[in-house]
Amino acid sequence: MPLVIYKLGGLLVCLFFLSIPILGANYSLLIFRKIRKARNWPSQSMKLLEYKVCQLDNYSVDVSLRYAYSIDGRELFGSCPYFGHGIDSMTVSEKELVERRVELGQVFTNPKDPSESVVCLEVSTKARKRLLYCVLFIAMGVVLAIALCFSRWTDVDPTFPS
Repeated sequence: MPLVIYKLGGLLVCLFFLSIPILGANYSLLIFRKIRKARNWPSQSMKLLEYKVCQLDNYSVDVSLRYAYSIDGRELFGSCPYFGHGIDSMTVSEKELVERRVELGQVFTNPKDPSESVVCLEVSTKARKRLLYCVLFIAMGVVLAIALCFSRWTDVDPTFPS
């Protein structure tokens, strides 16, 4: 087999493994964009219906809450403490931030879709770390792909495999 096929195969493998961190980075950037847009959302007063904290380990907790708020006489319900909830657990300090927001009794609502709401507009530490790791893996994958494309392969036996 010609060496070009081996290079092309290696390049395809690099691109396949690059797709995973690209999707992770895209998800994190989606959360960052959503938070930036939500900073302009109006806040409404809310009534807390349920609040539970589940300790996952020494550093992480999962917050589950339900709240009610009204817009134009309609009562709506929400359960989103922060964007990325369900994927990212939060640290103990982030939990305290959500608790302070809940004590204020305010929820941020999307003016275009009032059923979309969130209590806390901060980015979780895990979302930041995921973005950092994904960018690092993307950079490593690009370097490997470039190295593979420009490698000379002079010391490879052209008859291998026989």
